[in-house]
Amino acid sequence: MTTETTSNAKRSVIGSLANRLECDPAKLVPLLQKTAFEKCQTPEEFQAMCMVANTYDLNPILKELYAFPSKSGAVVPIVSIDGWLKIINRHPALDGIDFEEGDDRCTAIIHRKDRQHPTKVTEWLSECKGTTEPWKRWPRRMLRHKALIQCARVAFGFAGIYDEDEGERIAIAQAAEALPKRGRRATASELLKETAKPALEAPKEPVVESTPVSDAVPAEAELVPSGIPDSGDFLE
Repeated sequence: MTTETTSNAKRSVIGSLANRLECDPAKLVPLLQKTAFEKCQTPEEFQAMCMVANTYDLNPILKELYAFPSKSGAVVPIVSIDGWLKIINRHPALDGIDFEEGDDRCTAIIHRKDRQHPTKVTEWLSECKGTTEPWKRWPRRMLRHKALIQCARVAFGFAGIYDEDEGERIAIAQAAEALPKRGRRATASELLKETAKPALEAPKEPVVESTPVSDAVPAEAELVPSGIPDSGDFLE
């Protein structure tokens, strides 16, 4: 692939996202670098996140999708529950969702217009319950979300995206592999300590500051946060 072809592909991916969000590509790139995609360290990772956003028609500015850094160094595309609900409800084959809930389990049932039998997936609290604040405060709601997301994967074949809870579990699994061999299983406290950095959290809201006209910085001289590729890498 030539340099010109690569540049055209960059403009196509980011341009498609900007067009869908009705935003100037030159302004969208630095905005995403400071918010939803701030953890992307290379132009390729940034492009990949834009491709995921385009594939599933998600809006990163509304926190429907954001980049989470795993222990391996690569970013993982995390879709919030709002994002999952969006792609599930928008699917043309969806014909209704039901839940069967118990004290220790939740079954999600998705009906498709083009299938005779519904898809059912059961998730168990003992297997899913996490240590984050939402799991402590709203375990049944979190379990219902988990069941719905896993059922949607089976019913519609959604792939390459993860929920916030899965992002945490990916980090814990990779931390376990990174711990020195002790001839025993790592304790829960050791894993939590290992995964405390970085914490899984949604991107911060962009801070809009007013700048006096006399101190305005030309668009071409805009600064990009340290460690994040310059927007020129994406729009060259």
